[in-house]
Amino acid sequence: MFRPPALPRSARALLLVVVNLAPLVGVILGEWRAETLLLLYGFEGVVTTLVVGLRMLFARRLSTDETGELPTPFGWLRTKRGALRLHPAWPPIYPRNVPYALGLLGGFLYVWAIVGLFALSGLVFDALGTLSVDVALAGVGLAVGHLVAFRSDYIGDEQYRETSASAIAAVPVRQFSVLFCSLPLLAVASESAAGRQALLALVVLGQTSAELYGFWRDHLDRDPPALLDRLFGRPEAGDAPPEFDVPSGEPDTTVGTDTRAVLLSGVVPVALTFVNRGVVTAVLVLALFGVLAFGVAFVPVLVALLLAVVGTTLSAHYLQYGTLEYRRYGDTLVCHDTLLDAPQWTCALGTVRDPAVSKRLTSRLLETSVVTFDAGLGEERTSYRLGPVTDGAQAVDALDLPRFDTTQEASDRGVAVAALCLGLVFAGVPTALLVASGGAGSAVAVLLAPLLAMLIVPLLWGALYYA
Repeated sequence: MFRPPALPRSARALLLVVVNLAPLVGVILGEWRAETLLLLYGFEGVVTTLVVGLRMLFARRLSTDETGELPTPFGWLRTKRGALRLHPAWPPIYPRNVPYALGLLGGFLYVWAIVGLFALSGLVFDALGTLSVDVALAGVGLAVGHLVAFRSDYIGDEQYRETSASAIAAVPVRQFSVLFCSLPLLAVASESAAGRQALLALVVLGQTSAELYGFWRDHLDRDPPALLDRLFGRPEAGDAPPEFDVPSGEPDTTVGTDTRAVLLSGVVPVALTFVNRGVVTAVLVLALFGVLAFGVAFVPVLVALLLAVVGTTLSAHYLQYGTLEYRRYGDTLVCHDTLLDAPQWTCALGTVRDPAVSKRLTSRLLETSVVTFDAGLGEERTSYRLGPVTDGAQAVDALDLPRFDTTQEASDRGVAVAALCLGLVFAGVPTALLVASGGAGSAVAVLLAPLLAMLIVPLLWGALYYA
């Protein structure tokens, strides 16, 4: 793998100090206002979030348990083992870090958008109207500083080997915390000329101190003072990924997953994505601002974005289950990912208990099976999932699992009819509104449709599930 040359430590420190203290020159000599600093650091926050999201993908160590408990997009990938090298010159990308990167990007960009567009929109637009060349150069300098640090330190020095996604997330958290604490100073400086330069200089020095703390943590051999750890937080690097003891040689038998069932079951995470309140809110806000700004021409863009969300969700779901292969080596069962070429879990067949067939809609429609069982002794007993496989009985025999009845339970048509009727009732509300008003209530119907979808989709799915 190609490694870009790493800058000497002194050169890195000098670059960091220069780009972060450049706004101080503007405050003292250029008479920058509070709005200017707010716009500048808001821009840096967006750049930092994008760069940190990229850094997260390459982090080799495991994230801490505290971070793992937070809700993230595609959370099922957090337990995925193995990495994918997209280009020989790049470090490997770890799919388990994708949820953390998307969670960071979505969360911070949402916060920046809310703060910038609503709470501080007047100040931001005033600053944009008086944007000067020196402010633009300062913004470019901050962006270049982050990009150089990514290329030289993170990739060139291979820092990605000794960090985790949760540790990297501390960078934008620290930056945003300092800026949030600086808002009172910026507010006072924007209203009064007395002491304005001193207040703005304190804001610049606070941001520079946060960056220097991060440099100290990453590059110096000794720990920073405990006071700085308390002020800026001390992220844990995380543990190295554990290694599985996989038998050598060729497996006795292999069983793959059923691609049709994997793709069809991907409808579930797609539906859950679009009934999520945060997603519905984001879509409504985006549609409202897009249509107001660009008119009907924004509709194809919105549709393309929605299709991108669907495609990404299906791809993440397929990566979780579609590339799995179950291998038996004597009395050991190994779940292996063929795309990442990495084992996902192993268990001793002699400790398998309570095998059962999981009730799934795809099993009814495609006659496939998902087998669940427990394995391990004492406190090491763990639940496992196998499938979806084309033939459950054949897979059980081939993998030497304890034999059991792999047939599906009988359907419950009464529940299916009730769920279908309720779904049709809720779907009829916007339809009746459109018909009764002769199309005049189309705007209201469009606004109601995403909200009613949160009720209709689960009901229709339940009707199919029990049919």
